[in-house]
Amino acid sequence: MEEYSGLTHNPFANTPGALGEIWAIGFRNPYTFDIDKVTENMYVSDIGQHDWEEVNHVFAGENYGWPDCEGPCGDTSYVEPIYTYDHTEGCSITGAAFYRESQFPAIYEGSFFFADFCSNWIRRIDTQGMVTDFGTDVAGGPVD
Repeated sequence: MEEYSGLTHNPFANTPGALGEIWAIGFRNPYTFDIDKVTENMYVSDIGQHDWEEVNHVFAGENYGWPDCEGPCGDTSYVEPIYTYDHTEGCSITGAAFYRESQFPAIYEGSFFFADFCSNWIRRIDTQGMVTDFGTDVAGGPVD
């Protein structure tokens, strides 16, 4: 079996001075992430600094805007988050998990779940991109 080398898939591997560990740039604090085992989509929960929390759909070699942008940006040189919320709704996005099991109703299949540490809620993004509450006032400070 051939040993996997991430360098062959890394968008920065042949860039002089680039680090082999870097896959995408422009995050402030990418606290958690998950990769959907069916679609291979990667979503990152990125903690904002002043006003916004983000969920980003990550693509190899792309720039997500930090430190020039936090939350919705409108600058076409950066990839926009797929979901944001401001600090009136929470203060620290945590958790990141795609659901691909069979123990819960089929409506949850393929959803991406995330939480907020301060507001104690859990939300999900379904396969159509709709965001809904999954749980409110969950046990204190969810982190994963």
